[in-house]
Amino acid sequence: MNNNSKSQNTSLGIVRFDAFGQLAALHLAQYFEIMAYDPSLDAAKVAKQLEVRLSSLHSVSQADVILIAAPVSSFEQVVSEIAVVCKPGTLVIDVGSVKVVPSEIMRRRLPDHVDIVASHPCSVLRVPRQVLRVEKLPSAPFREDDIQGWLRFYARLWD
Repeated sequence: MNNNSKSQNTSLGIVRFDAFGQLAALHLAQYFEIMAYDPSLDAAKVAKQLEVRLSSLHSVSQADVILIAAPVSSFEQVVSEIAVVCKPGTLVIDVGSVKVVPSEIMRRRLPDHVDIVASHPCSVLRVPRQVLRVEKLPSAPFREDDIQGWLRFYARLWD
């Protein structure tokens, strides 16, 4: 794959387009078609600058990869809404720094047909300049197929 092109139009949905969501969009835009959801009116200006389409949570939940950067206080509600519409094979990644509660919520609320990874925010943005490397990523897998989910995520970037 030419690293300056998007990976076969793989979609990335970012839930909460605040500081981390914006940083993720900035670093991952060349690899994904990105859309974001944020209830804040302040997100529109930055989304336009980064050429990220703001959309509803329902639409963002239909992406191939969903990056949840929501605060713990709204996490269960967000995951519950995602769970109803996410498609089989979706990779759902929590990038908050708190792991126990969000991991339990994802395990309980998300359907078995999605891959889920509870990861530290820094591990998601490790996309070296021209060649991507799978490194030991700080994450908290809790389904048998979590490692396979990460490998599929990185394989999409390599294709």
